[in-house]
Amino acid sequence: MYRSDINGDKIEHLATVKGIYSIDIANDLIYGKISTSNSRGVHTFDLDGANEKKIQDLFTGVPGDIRVDVENGDIYNSTTIDDVIVKTDIEGEPGNADDPSYWVFNPFNEGCLVACDPYAMAIDYKYSKFYYSTQSGGSAALYSSALGSDTTVSREKIVDAETGVLNTEYGYIVKIDIDTEKDKVYWMTNMSIQRANLDGSEVETIHIDESEALFSMALSSDNQTLYWSEDNEIYSLKLNKAGAKKKLVFKNLYHIHSVATY
Repeated sequence: MYRSDINGDKIEHLATVKGIYSIDIANDLIYGKISTSNSRGVHTFDLDGANEKKIQDLFTGVPGDIRVDVENGDIYNSTTIDDVIVKTDIEGEPGNADDPSYWVFNPFNEGCLVACDPYAMAIDYKYSKFYYSTQSGGSAALYSSALGSDTTVSREKIVDAETGVLNTEYGYIVKIDIDTEKDKVYWMTNMSIQRANLDGSEVETIHIDESEALFSMALSSDNQTLYWSEDNEIYSLKLNKAGAKKKLVFKNLYHIHSVATY
């Protein structure tokens, strides 16, 4: 794991962690989704990368995402391997993906077993909504539902391939973020970054990567800058500046699977 200031001028190596796939930042901690051949779970780190602690044995594989709901004390984990979204207690409830009592996205009820592929997630405290993506039938779609509940509660389809998502061979929306000031939802596939109003209207394309090597993205805490990883590089883009160009912030030797800001 690495940390940088917003301009990429000061870069620090925080920790070397095997199998970390996705991260979120909450409660002044880094929450990491870890998946190796020997261990799967949620680990926490201090913001400087110190004091690694395994807080959950979580039997969900990758690809997938992790999101922490600090207001309700929950951790969400998604997996395209098990086709579920698991909600567990932030204090370390086990959350076995084989136990349906933890599922808030249930592939049996959805009727798309082994083809649901829930992936990206985001939390909107302003409107108490939970956002998530699926890839059922090879077509990416983005939904919202009531935060803290099963994803069938107050479910709304926001966008899909028919209404503006630039689909790819893999069809995944791999990351979602919410601009609560302008009421915009951002999403990323492996080839594009787009945004729309929270009801799915006014879809805009922010960035296209013809090499299809996009992995992760995050809005800055003030929602003024967008950061994303493109293969082994992180770029930034000023969203409130007309004609702004992407800026290289960080370059690594390996793929950068997850980006988070605080």
